[in-house]
Amino acid sequence: MHACQEKQRKLLKKLGVESLDVALIKQKLARCPSPKQKQTMLMAVKRIAKVAELEKNQQGELEEIAEAQRKLSYQTTINVVSELFAGVELRIGEQTETVREDKEKVCFKLVVEDEAVKIQEDIISKTVKLS
Repeated sequence: MHACQEKQRKLLKKLGVESLDVALIKQKLARCPSPKQKQTMLMAVKRIAKVAELEKNQQGELEEIAEAQRKLSYQTTINVVSELFAGVELRIGEQTETVREDKEKVCFKLVVEDEAVKIQEDIISKTVKLS
């Protein structure tokens, strides 16, 4: 996506505009002294449109990946089988939490509580199979 944005920026600069302002581009096209320059500008505009479409498709794919990761994060459990020291930052999905005190044999998972997503801590029971 960054490459697409950079390519668009360069093409817009080549056209002599700062943004995809259709009215300004039309004015520049109307003032082109030669058909060759006009053709070059039209090709640049078409390339900008193709790059914008590619960027839009990539954004859609990125959103799909993010949604899949959110769903997986609700199935994730962090099991600490020995010691966990204060200051460690836990991250599950988009949620983060800093451990404030040393802990032993605990597990963490995401839960929805009062319409808010948070990381919940539990003690690891002896019946939990750790892998």
